[in-house]
Amino acid sequence: MGDELRHQAEEGVRANRVAHEDDLSPEEMGRALHELQVHQIELQMQNEELHRSQVELETLRARYFDLYDMAPIGYVTLNKNGLILEANFTFAAQLGITRNELFKKPFSRFTFREDQDVYYQCINQLLASQQSTMCELRLTRQNAAPFWVRMDVAPSQHGSGDTSYRMTICDITERKRFEKELLEAKAHAETASKAKSEFLANMSHEIRTPMNGILGMTQLALNRQPPEEIRELLLLVQQSGLSLLDIINDILDLSKIEAGRIVLEETPFNLIKLIETSLTPLKVMAQDKGLTFLVSIAPEVPDKVVGDKGRLRQILTNIVGNAIKFSKSGKIDIKVHATEEKYPQRFRLLFVIADEGIGISPADIKSIFKKFHQISTSSHIQYGGTGLGLSISKALVEMMGGTIEVESELHRGSTFSFIVELAPGSENDAPTQAPLPQRQDVAATLKILLVEDNQVNSLFVSHILKDWGHEVVIAANGQEAIEKLRTGKFDLVLMDALMPKMDGEQATKIIRSGHAGDPDIPIVAQTAFALQGDRDRFLAAGMDDYISKPIDVDALKKVLTRFMRSKKKCVAGLGHTEKTRCARA
Repeated sequence: MGDELRHQAEEGVRANRVAHEDDLSPEEMGRALHELQVHQIELQMQNEELHRSQVELETLRARYFDLYDMAPIGYVTLNKNGLILEANFTFAAQLGITRNELFKKPFSRFTFREDQDVYYQCINQLLASQQSTMCELRLTRQNAAPFWVRMDVAPSQHGSGDTSYRMTICDITERKRFEKELLEAKAHAETASKAKSEFLANMSHEIRTPMNGILGMTQLALNRQPPEEIRELLLLVQQSGLSLLDIINDILDLSKIEAGRIVLEETPFNLIKLIETSLTPLKVMAQDKGLTFLVSIAPEVPDKVVGDKGRLRQILTNIVGNAIKFSKSGKIDIKVHATEEKYPQRFRLLFVIADEGIGISPADIKSIFKKFHQISTSSHIQYGGTGLGLSISKALVEMMGGTIEVESELHRGSTFSFIVELAPGSENDAPTQAPLPQRQDVAATLKILLVEDNQVNSLFVSHILKDWGHEVVIAANGQEAIEKLRTGKFDLVLMDALMPKMDGEQATKIIRSGHAGDPDIPIVAQTAFALQGDRDRFLAAGMDDYISKPIDVDALKKVLTRFMRSKKKCVAGLGHTEKTRCARA
């Protein structure tokens, strides 16, 4: 281009010289030649600059293609018909072919057959919106398994007005493999968790059933006023059984917490009374060891509250019980007061339990709330324990919106403090009805069908019921219970859950279907299944109430009291419809 401009300038000078040759003076000729030389120099400089620009452009172009071809992800350009206009080496390598084999081929040819719909849906969305879109699908490659990619597509407008579509192809095979492994691990974990829950439920049943017999028969023997030396032995058996039951309950509580299956109750109760009744037996234990037992409840602590009194009692009993267990002398000081933090419609109550016992070492205090953590071996041999109580207490405190802390010094005692949230109670909350006397009048007694396959448990419960004045008929399984219901009249069925031939749930469904006499007869489950959700399971099967084993005599009396009151109303002259309604109210 520079040579052409120089030739044009020289031709112009020659033409001008020929036209004015006779008119130019030597001075003018010299100036013209000088101007020509200047133009030649300028043209030469421009030519050199143009050459440098061309070299830089080639360098940049080569660098661009290096980056384009060697990028860690695939780049593809499609025309409006989905044909490949260009692609980088990376994408060709992903497919295991050359770039020439890609040119003018439809992209869909390289899409895994089962993912064709995904590809076309993505492209149709792009064409309709002319906005970038993304999808994940599999591409095929020669002599290898399909691989997963993330495909991002965006429109690209050319100066000519034509539109092409730019793709980036990122290999996500490893991510998909990891996701699949996670899903499989999750499925295995859920299966293991289900198996664990089933195992715990079965173990709960298998352990609680004989425990019910041990504690029940011990109680029956104590009720018979045995000689004093026999009574002392029976009391030791009872205490050992209750200790074993505490361990079983701790293990079950831990499993329920881990599975997220504990649901806190929201029922009204008297907080001051709960604290007093919870601490009274502990006070006796402390005084038997020669410990001073102090309790102070601040005036601002509310009387009527709403929450889970059972779990609050469990926390308080656990921590105060530990303070007594690990103290040989000194005092147990318990303080309760409301915190200064204000929350709408909630009380935040602080419990502080201080002792002068053996204390906790710095090494132990860091993990005192961990599951199965126990103090040093020598102390554990002396004091025992499963190492679950504090872990369970911490979980329950946090479920109740609070926190738990400990301060301790070895051989100087410990101070545990925890905060729980409770809702304010109402003056209209009905007081708990007092239990009925041990012996009831004839009009309030019940004819009860006791369905129980374990002879020891059957003997225990039937003795208790007969002592209260009830008439008891025993059936060893669900099938036998149905036969007795077809031929006899009963006021109530106490139904075990796990029995041979026919279990309690099957029997209940048959009774409710009307194929075993009165379909509306009250049925109360009495079972060793005691995990969270078991109660709902039996109620859903058609039962009216639930009592867990080992049988709590007070809980059994409370359930029977409700049906006895219903019977009194029915005996007073209500018809069959009202009788059914009040019996199951």
